[in-house]
Amino acid sequence: MRRPKANDSLIVAGVLNNLGGLHRTQNELPEAHKYFEAALKNQRSTPATNVESHASLLAVTLNNLGTILLKQKHKKEARKVFEETLQMVRQFQDKNQDDRLWVLAYTLDQLASLDLDDNKPDIARERFEEEVSIRRQLVLRG
Repeated sequence: MRRPKANDSLIVAGVLNNLGGLHRTQNELPEAHKYFEAALKNQRSTPATNVESHASLLAVTLNNLGTILLKQKHKKEARKVFEETLQMVRQFQDKNQDDRLWVLAYTLDQLASLDLDDNKPDIARERFEEEVSIRRQLVLRG
């Protein structure tokens, strides 16, 4: 019998994230929320062997959780989650990897929408302008 490795825990987190996504597509928001929280807990408790890769996985899970919180009308909690994602993705933004840029663009979009809801159009505009710049960059890359 082989010993468990740190990677195993991240694989479990990935499966939990997938289960959350399944429940989200079936509009089973409380179940989706539960699975995304479990994935997040699992990821946070796993030591990072590759900090960048670990942060990317964590950012995707946070965005999934933030989306569920928005659908559940928990805007304040959603904003907190998206702000954490933004901070995390910005740490590695200079690496310019497409997957991180997609996560960054999505996060900016969600925060800009929340800014509009909170009557902060100037902040929303800045975020939307950065988002469109990133998406154009990604489109040009093909």
